[in-house]
Amino acid sequence: VTGVLAVTVEDEGDGVSSEMYTITTSPGVDVRGALAKAVVDHDFALRELRAVDVSLEDIYLRLTTEEASAQDA
Repeated sequence: VTGVLAVTVEDEGDGVSSEMYTITTSPGVDVRGALAKAVVDHDFALRELRAVDVSLEDIYLRLTTEEASAQDA
């Protein structure tokens, strides 16, 4: 879908996909309509589709948590 930059599969930590995906898009681009159509057209079930804004604090927490986890490993 045009405007999609990345797709991430969310994992609950048990090695099994929770069937939840995070879609990263170009700033200011709403791909929900085109994405829903693509999902349904390819015979996948779509249970929920919502926009989530990420704050600078969220980004900082993700980066520092990932960095700390990498250093612990």
